[in-house]
Amino acid sequence: MSMVSIRFTNASVMTLSGKEYLTLELANYEQKIYARKFAAEKPDKEHIAEIRQHRNKRTLEANNYAWCLIGKLAEALRMDPVDIYRREVREVGKFEQCLMRDEVYGNFAETWESGHIGRFTAIIGESREKQGWVWVAVYMGSSDFDTREMSVLIDNLIQECKAQKIEHLPPKEIERILGAWEANGQKK
Repeated sequence: MSMVSIRFTNASVMTLSGKEYLTLELANYEQKIYARKFAAEKPDKEHIAEIRQHRNKRTLEANNYAWCLIGKLAEALRMDPVDIYRREVREVGKFEQCLMRDEVYGNFAETWESGHIGRFTAIIGESREKQGWVWVAVYMGSSDFDTREMSVLIDNLIQECKAQKIEHLPPKEIERILGAWEANGQKK
């Protein structure tokens, strides 16, 4: 079975016959189907369950507002908007570290960045253990951001706009945009 994500709303630990079990209150009927299918297959191999808090993806309205601020900053600072955007994405810090052969880095970077302004790579340094290998930071663009990460991006842009005395939305309007993410109190 391929990787399955199951959403749940509550969890507890119970003991049966001296063994500890994690029980999950499944979020909806679809999640129950996934869970039953997985359990019915009686997996004979070891599996790993990763538990993380659900966060909604960023909204298009928030993305549009971020690009509006980036455009104003680019004009005021006489910079390329893409350079400002990438700097801000780097500040949010959503990236993975990968170890790869130095000779394949160029092709990897070209493929990763193709068609995505916010996705980019940077060589962090050479591997100390493997000759000819490099550590690479693989940055995610804002289309990969969750609500918290997008909030940080927008907050950073607003602070920079304030420093440059660039007009931005009033706090109430910013709260409204960010509030669109707070479905069911999910924003953290």
